[in-house]
Amino acid sequence: FPSHDIGHLVPAEDFAYNCSLEKLTFTLYNRLPQTKELNRGPWKARETTTRNLSQRDSLLIFCGGYWDSKKTIIVKGMIIPVNYWKVIYDLTTNLLISVEVFTNTAQPISYTLSLKKLEKMLGYSLNISIPVKKVKTK
Repeated sequence: FPSHDIGHLVPAEDFAYNCSLEKLTFTLYNRLPQTKELNRGPWKARETTTRNLSQRDSLLIFCGGYWDSKKTIIVKGMIIPVNYWKVIYDLTTNLLISVEVFTNTAQPISYTLSLKKLEKMLGYSLNISIPVKKVKTK
């Protein structure tokens, strides 16, 4: 994909402490095409801040791509996600840290929304049955 990186949903660096787990991050189920601007910009920035948070607290992270049939982008036969999303939950404090969506464009932006709105956008429940107290603000 000349205009896209093969972006990792979970970065290898997060599993540098365990060679077997780190190797799993390079399998196909952990990679989706991202614009270079997204992969090396807001997505990378969120990975870095999340890694820093994980040094102080135990985190539970959900993430994925979002395809929209009305805005289908096909590159070399592959349907490219329109957006990526990430949910970060702090297991120590039982706080939902963030629910973010990232546009997979040449000028990516990220925005926050509620878990319910994300699930509505995705068309399915993430089945997060954890006791959320409140959302931390940035």
